[in-house]
Amino acid sequence: TLVQKPQITAASLSAVFGLFRDRAVNLIRIERLSLHQLAALKFTVELPDGVEKSGFSNDLMEASKQHGIDIAFQKDNLDRWMRRLVVFDMDSTLIQQEVIDELAKIACVEDEVKKLTEAAMRGELNFFESLKSRVALLEGQNAERLFDEVKKNLIFTPGAKKLCSTLRRLGYKMAV
Repeated sequence: TLVQKPQITAASLSAVFGLFRDRAVNLIRIERLSLHQLAALKFTVELPDGVEKSGFSNDLMEASKQHGIDIAFQKDNLDRWMRRLVVFDMDSTLIQQEVIDELAKIACVEDEVKKLTEAAMRGELNFFESLKSRVALLEGQNAERLFDEVKKNLIFTPGAKKLCSTLRRLGYKMAV
């Protein structure tokens, strides 16, 4: 499975197909997984005798790093299809807000948190250091009160509740 946002580039496809060609990988099926943009594709492939799965997987990971794409390489068998876990990101995915920003508003440190977030997004700060600094600004606050306030004001992304209830009905486990 190949995922790239906002859409899969020609260079990314060329790199993946080049790996298939170089290793004589038989491409059995291509399935589009995204609705509007070409952002997700599933490839069903057959590795020829003599091609090590771990070596091919390493090549895919290298392409992933070079082109900024997410690649999942897994055996297509019954065990894979029986997996029933969906993991979501919460902020700006299931909900429309960023929780750290909402906590900062209530704690009256919104401007400081915004500056740290923007610096991290520009690459001026390491993400984890930026997160630690933002959380440190909340030190001394009543955590229970902050979270209670944030929970009251959460805006779910349209369709998120229906998606989760449908997945639950189909027997999937979910994690955030």
